[in-house]
Amino acid sequence: MVAAASDRVKFDIDGLDAVLMGGLVRHNNVLLEGPAGAGKTTLALSFLHAGAVTFDEPGLLISFEMTPDKMLRDARGFGWDFEQLAQRGKVKLIETTPAVLLTDVRVEDGVLAHELRSLGAKRLVIDGLSPLRLASELSPARSYRHTLHQLVDSLSRLGITTLVTGESDGASGAQLVHERYLFDTVIALRRSPA
Repeated sequence: MVAAASDRVKFDIDGLDAVLMGGLVRHNNVLLEGPAGAGKTTLALSFLHAGAVTFDEPGLLISFEMTPDKMLRDARGFGWDFEQLAQRGKVKLIETTPAVLLTDVRVEDGVLAHELRSLGAKRLVIDGLSPLRLASELSPARSYRHTLHQLVDSLSRLGITTLVTGESDGASGAQLVHERYLFDTVIALRRSPA
């Protein structure tokens, strides 16, 4: 059964929304994978921008590696004014660490849940599974798969459409084998030779 149009979250990219049969299924957790430089963060920013500007769906971005200032600079190159959207309460960009996020999602009413509610967010982007993997490897108490399963489960309880970026080798996505099984949807990006 195909989800109704109102149950879809659009990117506002014609070809992509068409391939996704009208957009992502609302409240799904989506893995956006690809090699470095394939455009994962750009597509994630586009997802947030379209939500805030075209569909009146506020969004929150959590970044582990790229500072909000660099993201805002890169977004300006596409004509996306995230500063104005942030001032209007349509988006929020947060830089944090994987350890802080993983601790927070274990609490039912943590900071992330509060931020999402106060923004009225419908879209969430978490930019970077690689730092989560590294943080998990440094804490041998729990396996990475267990940690990721807990994160995805917590995101599902938030009732929001989430896009999480992850590094792959660009050919097989070998680094993301475990991740692929935990997400509702996987979108794989590839770099074309110049």
